[in-house]
Amino acid sequence: MKKIIFNPQKDQINDIINSQPDLIYVGIKQYAQNKAVAMFKPHSIELPQDCYEMPSAEEQMDESPERYGVEKLEWGEGIKFWITGGQFPQKQFVEGKVMWSLNTVKRVFIESFKICSTPLLVPSLFVFGLLPYKKKIAFINKVILSFNRLSMGIISPYLLKEKYLSPMAKELQWMIFSFLNEIGVDNKESHDFSKIFSNIINYDTAYYWRVLDLFNETSIDKLKNPRKEIKRLVLINKDRETLSPQVGRKIKMVATGISLLFLHPKINKAFVKVINECDLEMMKPDEADRYWMCFRADYDFFGKTKEQRHEMIKDYSLPEKM
Repeated sequence: MKKIIFNPQKDQINDIINSQPDLIYVGIKQYAQNKAVAMFKPHSIELPQDCYEMPSAEEQMDESPERYGVEKLEWGEGIKFWITGGQFPQKQFVEGKVMWSLNTVKRVFIESFKICSTPLLVPSLFVFGLLPYKKKIAFINKVILSFNRLSMGIISPYLLKEKYLSPMAKELQWMIFSFLNEIGVDNKESHDFSKIFSNIINYDTAYYWRVLDLFNETSIDKLKNPRKEIKRLVLINKDRETLSPQVGRKIKMVATGISLLFLHPKINKAFVKVINECDLEMMKPDEADRYWMCFRADYDFFGKTKEQRHEMIKDYSLPEKM
């Protein structure tokens, strides 16, 4: 059994090194004696995994790099995640522990919409609709504040700096922040919510590529009538879901809830203003995105089957693992 000595004194170090080489050294500082330097890296202390009842987050999420045949990982302006044999890099790299945390926040978000849509609470939605505008926004602000506090406590260690987000996630973050700020939500809450939501979309490929696909089907002019356009895009999403209809149902539920907000003229006007100022091309797939979207079997990207999409990339090299 390993022993642990915390921060041994200077006069103890030589004796420890010579007599007990199997010790785990924790927090030993750098000391210099007769021009010789002894330096040890501190070891983190944690229980072994077999002490826990359930597998680790990485094992449960099955997000190990080996699963995808990772060749290299680069970060500078954005993140580039190269898979062996792939023609282009992906823009997301996520560890199991990160995805575990993001999924927890995502479940809270989805389950909140489910609760609000239960028949028992429908009358409350009518009451909300009758509230004066300032009280509506005050309520929305409180809801976002509560969500932010909970979410930040879970995923704040894993929120990417803006320069490492994909172009779509960057633009999405700006759009959400600008919209919330425009309708009157506090600056900090708008910032935190936009950061949380854009990171979830950026990390989660199931939603990342679907968002790209749907924005690829729309335009600024169409989005100026948001309720009509959201309804149309939800139908497109439903038609293209193949193996994961539950994802389509979640998208429809959230989109319908957001669409109800646009019944208020001020909120609708704020959304149109943001749409006029956004760069919609950043929200659409580039060549690398299109390449990887052609391999997904759970959704008919571009309105094409997987076989049709394979034909689109037949002249490209193919990844060894997916």
